[in-house]
Amino acid sequence: MEWFIYVLVSAVFTAVLSIFNKKILTHEHALEFSASRGVIMFFLCLFLIPFINLKLHWSVFILVYFTSLITTAGVLFYLKSLRHGEVSTIAPLMNMSPLFLLIIAFFILGEVPSPRQYFGVFLLVLGTYSLEVGVNNKGFFEPIRIFLKSKIIHFLFFAMIIFSITATLDKFIVSNYTNFLSYFFLLTIFKMINFVALETYQHGFGEIIGDLKKDFRLLTITAVFAFFGHIFYLLAVSIPGAAISLIIPIKRTSNLFTTIIGGKLFHEKNLLIKVLSCIIMLWGAVFILI
Repeated sequence: MEWFIYVLVSAVFTAVLSIFNKKILTHEHALEFSASRGVIMFFLCLFLIPFINLKLHWSVFILVYFTSLITTAGVLFYLKSLRHGEVSTIAPLMNMSPLFLLIIAFFILGEVPSPRQYFGVFLLVLGTYSLEVGVNNKGFFEPIRIFLKSKIIHFLFFAMIIFSITATLDKFIVSNYTNFLSYFFLLTIFKMINFVALETYQHGFGEIIGDLKKDFRLLTITAVFAFFGHIFYLLAVSIPGAAISLIIPIKRTSNLFTTIIGGKLFHEKNLLIKVLSCIIMLWGAVFILI
């Protein structure tokens, strides 16, 4: 269960990262934030050069770049939902992602869940639905109406599907083509290129320079937590026998801490209901794990 420890460490970094993300996104757009942080992540990745191997077949570079493209879209959808929604609501809803992951991992990696893991998925869905019913307090079918009309939930829904696909690709690439540090290096560089190119096209490179000057300290903090959080996650992914459909639910334990701490810091409403719903979801993650 060594991978389990690595995932928990990643979850700690991810919880803190989500809170700092929300703090920056109160005054920055998702794209400019991602591009500016990507530049800092690029320089952090330079320290990995002695440990990576880039003597890979050209098809691997294409596969990693494809992964970076859809990851870029997922990050933007997620950050948009986080920017316009409450962190103590967005974080619990992210616990739904293992549901999509179980389906995708079954078809791509052949990972077959047990009946107990299916029960865990049921708890995830129950916790998510109870969260929406409790927070809105407008009837049992209110979450369905919100889902159909809310752009924030749509953004988050798209992000969860994309992250489920990219998590499956993480496992596939690291298990078959390269080590986790080389993959992390390439993926981070490619994502930085994507974000910077999009931001430069829309607003000019000067916007990135301005953001770095204005929020360099906060951007650096988020970059460091993103850097180590992703490395520990990929370290767990690289361990043979560690199923990605089990890794991600455990990684989502970060959402409980994000819900509690973030809700307090940003003075968000209905925090108790959100915490209780998140606990139900975490029990779902436990049943998926055992």
